[in-house]
Amino acid sequence: MSKPLVSILVPVYGVERYIERCARSLFEQTYDNLEFVFANDCTTDRSMDILHEIELQYPHLSDRIHIVHHARNLGLAATRNTLMNHCSGTFVLHVDSDDWLEKDAVEQLMSEQQKNDADIVTGKYYVHFENALVEETKIGKGLDRDSYLTAFFEQRVRWFVANRVIRTTLFTEHDIHWEEGINTNEDFMVMSYLLYFARRVSVVDVFTYHYDRTNESSYMSKLAHSWDCQYQVVRSHQLIANFYSDKPEDIRKKVNALTIRQYQSMLWLTLENRNRSGYNTILSLLDSCSPDDLAVIGWDNKIKRWLEHHYTLARLTLPLRYMHGRLKD
Repeated sequence: MSKPLVSILVPVYGVERYIERCARSLFEQTYDNLEFVFANDCTTDRSMDILHEIELQYPHLSDRIHIVHHARNLGLAATRNTLMNHCSGTFVLHVDSDDWLEKDAVEQLMSEQQKNDADIVTGKYYVHFENALVEETKIGKGLDRDSYLTAFFEQRVRWFVANRVIRTTLFTEHDIHWEEGINTNEDFMVMSYLLYFARRVSVVDVFTYHYDRTNESSYMSKLAHSWDCQYQVVRSHQLIANFYSDKPEDIRKKVNALTIRQYQSMLWLTLENRNRSGYNTILSLLDSCSPDDLAVIGWDNKIKRWLEHHYTLARLTLPLRYMHGRLKD
């Protein structure tokens, strides 16, 4: 029986330092039924020139390499949608262009998929920091689909769309796509939908992926100091909560609990960044949540909230901080 076609999907923007390493790791895969789709989101550096140079060194793959160009910069979410619209594989594997694969990554992932007829298969991965290498094994080994979904919302398994072979029909049959304009936390949102509709999920107990955290221009690197990125996280959780609002109560409660915690996290970031308008935006969202949801972080009792400095006291002292120039719009 022939191997299923796997489409490797790669967004390209501002990665001239990384694209050669990424492309070579893809073109040298041991799995032999692949197509490669790159989407150029109007990168302003030499990323595409380098990609073309590498492509010429693999002439036997010329009919399997497809490059799509945006007419203007659209952001990561729109680029991932473009990639999905231009692939033809039975399965897709998303790879970020500053990351790279082990040479047998697709072989390992697809071998596991064939054993279990899984809709989503995940591997272990390495995380590369400037001065450290971390082996990430929190991938949910041995969990069935329901348990995996629970672990996902309890953040006991990672949320990246990369390093997973995913059955393409999960996207097409359920109209799952990335929300344009949400380029931070966009993977978490899409994976939350994919896992809900998946019949079977599986993991392979080998390292398949290298996640590079040294790229300072990545969206994740901007999160701590960018209100735009922080609000994208908030919006993604609002959309997830809306999607799960009519789903079974047990999973809905876990979604709402995680949403509350994310709001709390973003509230702290706006305080640290002295962002008054952002702080008030998040605070109003928290105030609109139900007492049952607020109980997750211990803010269901109004009097208790008034006594805790990280909620109401912070709100009351905000004008004073302004007067002393400690906060800014």
